[in-house]
Amino acid sequence: MKNPTKHKTATAQEIQRVLGPIDDEVINEIINLGATKNEVLQAFEWFNDDESMRAAAESMSVCAKSIYEILLADRDRYSPDER
Repeated sequence: MKNPTKHKTATAQEIQRVLGPIDDEVINEIINLGATKNEVLQAFEWFNDDESMRAAAESMSVCAKSIYEILLADRDRYSPDER
């Protein structure tokens, strides 16, 4: 699902700057969404502060919500000892 707007798709480097160390597989999933840097940032903020972002979730783009789901799946893929 590519980003239909004229906004620039986030690069791998931009995604890493926002998310920190993360698997290439996750980066590629996010790039394949056509996500902007802003959508990556929104999803990451939601991911890190779930309680306060619940109200904002309805106004988030489908792409940002998809990134959030990718981040959740990545977190759940590992036990706490493997991270």
